[in-house]
Amino acid sequence: MATSMRIILFCRANLLSLLRSRSNSSKRVKTYSNINSNSNTGAKNAKTKNERPISKVVLSDLMSESVQEKGSDEGPVSKVVLSNIMTNGVLKEELDHHDVIAERLKTARRTVLIKTDNIDHSVKKLNQFGSPENILNIKKENGLYHMVTFKDETHIQNLASSLENSNVFVQRFIIDTKAKKKKEQNQKEDQELCLTKQLELCENIDEQLHCLYKHTHLDETNSLLIFLYYSIIQDVFRTLSNGVLEPFGSCVNGFGMNSSDLDLNYIDLKKDSFERDLCPMFSHKPESVSINRLKSIKTSLRKMLPIINDGTVIAARIPIIRLSLKPVNFQIDIAFPGDRQGPIISEIFYTYSLLDNRIAILFAFIKRWAITNGLHRSNAGHWFSSFQLLALVIFYFQQRPNSSIPSIKTLLECNQRYTSTDKQRVSTPLYVIKSLTKNPSFESSLETLLKEFFEFYAVFDFRSMALSLLMGHTFQKTTITSPIQCEFPFEFHNIMKNVDSKHTALLQTQSKKALILLNKSKSTNELWGIGSCLSKDEQDKVDMKISIKQLFID
Repeated sequence: MATSMRIILFCRANLLSLLRSRSNSSKRVKTYSNINSNSNTGAKNAKTKNERPISKVVLSDLMSESVQEKGSDEGPVSKVVLSNIMTNGVLKEELDHHDVIAERLKTARRTVLIKTDNIDHSVKKLNQFGSPENILNIKKENGLYHMVTFKDETHIQNLASSLENSNVFVQRFIIDTKAKKKKEQNQKEDQELCLTKQLELCENIDEQLHCLYKHTHLDETNSLLIFLYYSIIQDVFRTLSNGVLEPFGSCVNGFGMNSSDLDLNYIDLKKDSFERDLCPMFSHKPESVSINRLKSIKTSLRKMLPIINDGTVIAARIPIIRLSLKPVNFQIDIAFPGDRQGPIISEIFYTYSLLDNRIAILFAFIKRWAITNGLHRSNAGHWFSSFQLLALVIFYFQQRPNSSIPSIKTLLECNQRYTSTDKQRVSTPLYVIKSLTKNPSFESSLETLLKEFFEFYAVFDFRSMALSLLMGHTFQKTTITSPIQCEFPFEFHNIMKNVDSKHTALLQTQSKKALILLNKSKSTNELWGIGSCLSKDEQDKVDMKISIKQLFID
C-alpha cells in the first residue's frame, strides 16, 4: 500500500511539473484564446522540424492515400483517424494534441451551418461573401444540414456584417427559406444497408470490427460540427468572463463516437495556476464556486444563444453547467472551475490511439456490446461509464506481452525528461514514445485481441486483484468495499468505486457468453461473429456449461 501511494505521489509530482510547464507557456493559453496567430506559427514549425516517415500506415476513410515506407517491415499496421496529422504521407510529429485541436478550431471558425432544401442555390448566394472551400452534409433526426467552410475567416466576417442580427450564433447558422426545393430525381438513391446486414456480409470478424468502427467512430463531419459549437460557445464566453474553454474527453481523445457530446473545461486566467491545478486534485468537497453564480451564467448564455433548449447546473466537487442545444440535439458540459486533469488524460489517451489504432477499433465494439448487455448507460449509476470501459480496454493492451503502448507512469516520466531539454514544448514527440516499448507486437489480429480481451476479464480475480493503468499491471487489492478496483494517476480514490457487484459479475458472465458466440462458425441462417454478440436473443441461447479453456483459440 505504501509503495503504491509513493508511486501515485511521484506521478502526481510529474503531473504538477507538467501543469506548471504549461502554465508558464503563454503559447498554450493563446492556442485557445487567440487561435489565428498561433495556429499559423505552429503549422509553419511543423513543416520544418522532425518530419519522419511512417512505415505501414493505413489511413482512415477520411483520407485518400495510404503510404508505406519502402524497405521497412517494422511498425504498426494502424489507421490514423485524425486527418490533420498527415501531410503527403509524412507524420508531423511536432503537431501535437494541442495543435490538432487548434487546427480543428481554426477550421470551425471558417464554417457556417445551413439548413436549406437546395444547397446549390444557397451556396451560389454565399459566393458573394467568399469562396466555399468545403461542404459537408450531416443528417440528423430533424433534417439534413450542411456545413460550409470558407477559405478565409474574413469571408465569415463579410457574411456576418450583411446580416441584420448581430447574435454570434445567428451569424453562423442560416436557414435559407427562399431556396427552391430540388426536384425529385427519377432514380432513387440506394438506401444504405443497416449495420446488422453489413456485419452479416463481412467475410470474417476482423472485417466486422472494421465495419462497425467505420459506422460509429467520430468522423470528420461530426467532429467539425462539435468544434463549430465549441467556437460559438467560446466566442460568447469571452464577453462573460476572463477565462477560456478547453475541450477534453471523447471528442478529442481519439476514441470519440458520432454520438459524442462536448466536454469543456473552464480555465480562469486570473486565478493562480498552482491553485487552479493543484487544489481540485486533492479536494473532495464541492468547489467554492457559487451555484447562484453558475445559474446566472447559464441564464446569460440562454439569452445570448437561441440554440440553447435547456440548461442545468449540476452541483458536484467540480460543478457543471449542462447545456442542451439545437438544432441538432447536442449536449455540452462545462466544468467550473476546470483543472488540467481532464485535458491531460485526453492527451494521454490520444497518444495511445496513435500508437495502436486497434485499441480504438476494439473500444468501438466493446462500448456497443456493453450497451446491449446492460453494462453501460449514458447517465451515471452503478454500471460502467464510457471512460471506465475505455480504461478496461487500455489496461488489457498495457498488460499484453510485448505491449504496443507504455504505462502512464512511463509516459509522464518521458514527458518530464523531454520538457527539461526543450522548454518551448510540453508534449513528447510520437517517435520518442514509440521507443519506450520494447519489441512491440502488432501481429495479433483484431479477432484474436477481442477473444483475448473477453478471456482476460471472464476469469480475472476481481476479489483479490486490482488494475493499475498507472503501472500497466495488476496489484494486490487494497479495498474490500468495492467489487472492482482500478488505480489511476490523477485520483486518490478508486475510479471504478461506483460499479457494484451485480455489474462486475455481469461483465464476467457476458464475457464468457461473448467467447462462446465468437467461436461459433459462420452461418448463412444465423447471426455470427460480433453480430451475435450485439443481439440479446442470440446471447440468451448460449449454453454456459462450456469452459473457457475449451473456447479460447490461440
